[in-house]
Amino acid sequence: MASRKRVNPEDAGVPCPAKTKAAAQGNTKDAQALARRIADIIEEKGAADIVILNLSVASALTDYFVICSADSAPQVRAIVDAVDNDLSKEGIFPLGMEGKEGDAWVLADYNDVILNIFKTEARAFYHLEQLWGDAPVVPRRPKAAAARRPRKVTATSNAP
Repeated sequence: MASRKRVNPEDAGVPCPAKTKAAAQGNTKDAQALARRIADIIEEKGAADIVILNLSVASALTDYFVICSADSAPQVRAIVDAVDNDLSKEGIFPLGMEGKEGDAWVLADYNDVILNIFKTEARAFYHLEQLWGDAPVVPRRPKAAAARRPRKVTATSNAP
């Protein structure tokens, strides 16, 4: 499998779609933030079974996969359109998109993050998570500090 060569967009003289300036410098933390941002957008559109896989060690292809399911072809298109619209407002554009005219699987390539939107039946057929079974799953939201339970206050009796 051939890997993509990463080129600094300023060296190539073209704008860098799919990446913010910090992510263009290979900042994995920004890629993870983008993956979580995409997961939030697709959740708003009713995507099911959202999973973020960290492929940064396992693959030269990308750093993160965001995988989700949709119940119908119109929902698949609505999800991909929502991601495209929301991210383009932030100046983030896909390098490419495959399957948009189909109805089973759409792949949107944001370079360090690849979004895979499956119809439920197609996701079960392709088993993408099993293919990348060694890749760690990224929590959707960073772990917050554990909430402290309030101390139980008991009244003391001064009765004789």
